Amino acid sequence: MDKKLVEHIAKLSSFELTESQLEQYTNDLTNICEILDTVKDYDAKGVDPMISPITTEFKFREDVASKQDNRADFDKFACEVTDDYFMVPQVVK
Repeated sequence: MDKKLVEHIAKLSSFELTESQLEQYTNDLTNICEILDTVKDYDAKGVDPMISPITTEFKFREDVASKQDNRADFDKFACEVTDDYFMVPQVVK
């Protein structure tokens, strides 16, 4: 990873970098690429794929519907409520 490539990436990302930031990002990205190169060479044949490195088993609870009327609780957080609808300022004109 060289400065020219980091400058190009910054330009594509609409970032403006100072010279010291450019140096730092060049060093950081070079180090990251070196680490990834070591992982790339790892032979993972025979290693089972996993969804998560966490091995904790989760206990599921029964899915039971309950009838609750929390409308009053939610209404107090709204700026304005009209006919059971939250009124918000216009976002798109």
